[in-house]
Amino acid sequence: MSPDGIHHIEVNVLNLARSTEFWSFLLGELGYEPFQAWDGGRSWKRGTAYIVFVQVAQRFTSRSFHRSAVGLNHLAFHGGSRERVDALAEQLRRRGVPMLYDDRYPFAGGREHYALFCEDPDRIKVEVVATQASEGDFRAVPSQGETMEDLPHERLPDPAIHRDHGARRARGAV
Repeated sequence: MSPDGIHHIEVNVLNLARSTEFWSFLLGELGYEPFQAWDGGRSWKRGTAYIVFVQVAQRFTSRSFHRSAVGLNHLAFHGGSRERVDALAEQLRRRGVPMLYDDRYPFAGGREHYALFCEDPDRIKVEVVATQASEGDFRAVPSQGETMEDLPHERLPDPAIHRDHGARRARGAV
């Protein structure tokens, strides 16, 4: 097994031109380079992994995506510093991209999880997480003798945004 992680992700889209406009901007801002282009698709690459967007076949255009159904829930990307995530959020707003949980930005995923959430043209949820710590960053880390269960609620991620769907649903906790 290769230690390099994901090789590629392929996403079917309803309108390749519209999706290309969105993803070209976002992935370019995140350091991805155009990789492949053909009549029915586009891809962008960063390192050894690449992301492909393919025009869905006409016979499937009546079906729309919903992140709560079986399959993909969302795509999350490393966003660098908090300042970088803030700048990207502002650029996405100016471009008219639907922002999710904007009333709780940037801590919709909890006080220690600095991220933006938006939707692509097919309503696929996209998350960009600040992954470079800044001085004074608050993290939900238990002190000596504490467990995660001992942490005050405000130090835990918002379960409505970020949760282990599979395990919690299996236990009937969701």
